[in-house]
Amino acid sequence: MTSKYSRFDKPARAENLYLQGARVVDPRTGIDQVLNLHIVDGVLKSTAHETPQSADVIDLRGHWITPGWFDLHVHLREPGKEVAETIASGCMAAMNGGFTGIACMPNTQPALDDAASVNWVRAQGKGFPVDVNVIAAVTRGREGKELVEMSEIVEAGVRAFSDDGGPVKSSAVLLHAVEYANMLGARIFEHAEDKYLAEGGSMNEGEWSTRLGISGMPTIAEAIDVARCVLIAEYSGGAIHICHVSAKESVELIRQAKKKGLRITGEVCPHHLLVD
Repeated sequence: MTSKYSRFDKPARAENLYLQGARVVDPRTGIDQVLNLHIVDGVLKSTAHETPQSADVIDLRGHWITPGWFDLHVHLREPGKEVAETIASGCMAAMNGGFTGIACMPNTQPALDDAASVNWVRAQGKGFPVDVNVIAAVTRGREGKELVEMSEIVEAGVRAFSDDGGPVKSSAVLLHAVEYANMLGARIFEHAEDKYLAEGGSMNEGEWSTRLGISGMPTIAEAIDVARCVLIAEYSGGAIHICHVSAKESVELIRQAKKKGLRITGEVCPHHLLVD
């Protein structure tokens, strides 16, 4: 793609914006109020009540202004699956959605399982107003057998590993991965799923899978792997993050693990909260 970064070049004239009437929310400073913001060349100059001279006025009443958001789990699909997404299109989508940082998963073709591939992705993301972070594969080729060179990949700036798209198949491999990652100050992101229980399913089993005529998978297919992660985290002292949690049993396991002080975290997808 030629000149894909040109739109981010510094404009010829000074940027002078007056953002009027937005609800400004900043958890770090405790701000949550309607304000007018005067911004010059990307720097907040004041919360002016009167329109500054020569400023471009943008009416943002009914809109929110927040610090840049970070998406912990994205799929840029490049290399190998560019028909679905590219690093460039993913960064543009993130920017337009208000995200200033993203972490991309390694289930590409080939998988992001070495420092060279990690550096390549990060190089492709340079020039966009979005920080591209890489979550590298836990095992070579995401095959669940041989651990990647974790120390070398951490030296390349990676702080998380995942075989996302599927779970780490072997509990022994997962345990060793958590132990090594812990020594390196990194954490494992687990796609929690028992493949045998989930086989043939396209959504969680229940009323709606029946109504829609879609093959369901029991929610314990997810919860069983979450329980495995909790036990491994407790045994190793390492950190495990559970990806795209969708089952109430999983939520309860994570809640109890956190109460015990274990280094277990989780995430949920927007559609799991918004689509009943």
